[in-house]
Amino acid sequence: MAKNDKDNYKFLFTKPVDPKNLAGEPVFDHELLERITVTSPFIALISNLPLVTFAMIIGILKNSTTATMSIALWIGGFCFWSLAEYLIHRFFYHRYSSHPFVRKVQFLFHGFHHKHPSDKYHLFMPFFGGWPVAFFSWVLMYILMGAHSFLFFSGFWSGYMFYVFTHYYIHRFPPPFRFLRPLWRHHLLHHYKYPDRAFGFTTTLWDRLFGTLPPKVS
Repeated sequence: MAKNDKDNYKFLFTKPVDPKNLAGEPVFDHELLERITVTSPFIALISNLPLVTFAMIIGILKNSTTATMSIALWIGGFCFWSLAEYLIHRFFYHRYSSHPFVRKVQFLFHGFHHKHPSDKYHLFMPFFGGWPVAFFSWVLMYILMGAHSFLFFSGFWSGYMFYVFTHYYIHRFPPPFRFLRPLWRHHLLHHYKYPDRAFGFTTTLWDRLFGTLPPKVS
């Protein structure tokens, strides 16, 4: 793995990002491992869309509920993603740890992105990392919800896809519409000024509820 010293770890907590420090550093020193971390929007789409589609088809075939209930399950999963996104971001990615292995995982999954926020080659989670997370998420949902978990997971992972593609767009382009500017500002404040604030991404709702709004958008 590329260097993961204490200086790098600070990017998750207090160290400001240099706007010029956008790319040019590998995630891994090993060439093959580095290649499989490089992900484009196309690869992200073709690696995640089948999961969403397959889960939806299975959910429709297995569910004996009404169409309204099926739609509600999907929408519920989609909305639940925003809460999961907030909790993971705040309490795992930005939770300080003294354990070397945990620090490495945090840096690989999120710290590298904080160090190089506009590196277009590493803005998506590679499929070898995303698929195990997706499977683990579905298993938990299946334990709790049984057959309903397929539609719920389809909505949940659709929420994830909405997140990753919007996230990519925010780091690569200006907001296409004026009403989206607050969302852009919210996330960029997290990166460039307040790494201990603005943990929500697809919505500011959870930051408002849990008191983690950055000062400029309070």
